[in-house]
Amino acid sequence: MRTASLGMPSRRQASFTSHQRFHSPAMAVAEGFRDLKQTWRALFHKERDPRAATLREQLREEATLDFSDEIERCRAALSEGTMNDREECDTLLALAGMLVRSGRRAGVEEALPLLEDLALRELPRATDGTVRALGLNPVHGSEGKSECSDVLLAQCYYYIALAKYHLRALDESAACCSKILKISPQHQQTLTLRELVAEEHDSEDALQLAVGSGVLLSAVGAGLLLAGKKK
Repeated sequence: MRTASLGMPSRRQASFTSHQRFHSPAMAVAEGFRDLKQTWRALFHKERDPRAATLREQLREEATLDFSDEIERCRAALSEGTMNDREECDTLLALAGMLVRSGRRAGVEEALPLLEDLALRELPRATDGTVRALGLNPVHGSEGKSECSDVLLAQCYYYIALAKYHLRALDESAACCSKILKISPQHQQTLTLRELVAEEHDSEDALQLAVGSGVLLSAVGAGLLLAGKKK
């Protein structure tokens, strides 16, 4: 006599359900690892610009140098108040540049407002082409405008980009590099810094991927272990 079904799975159905339950996570992990492998390849097999490695080494060397004497001379010259406007701007740029190149956080943080103020001070004297390249409207009249201001402005923005790099504000550094290249598309320092910033971005992405992979493995391993115990 056939027994009425109460909605309970048969032994064969239960076996299939169990097999599917314990093997689906493994299949998902395998697919996840394939995606991770492709991402790792994209990150680490990307062609590197040798100039970025050279700049990285240069920055490490500069961080070991002592700029204190030159910095104090710049401070003393500025405090005397005897320089004309151009001399003062050049001295401010030199001072801020050394503070940034030192790589020390306190110096970099001191340099940033100096550089930002200097950029605002120099912008009205930049040529109309430079001002338009930055997406701004040039001030009417050509009095006091010169290509020297364009050069100083580009160098000022470069030190800002380098300062952001030292502070690990990579997105802001990259944005500043883009701004410089609008003014001077062949600015070699900026082109190299942009490559270095891109490489650092890749390294941070790889680190986040590695951490995420570890969390995924831990979670899946714990889940499979608990499932095994319940079985």
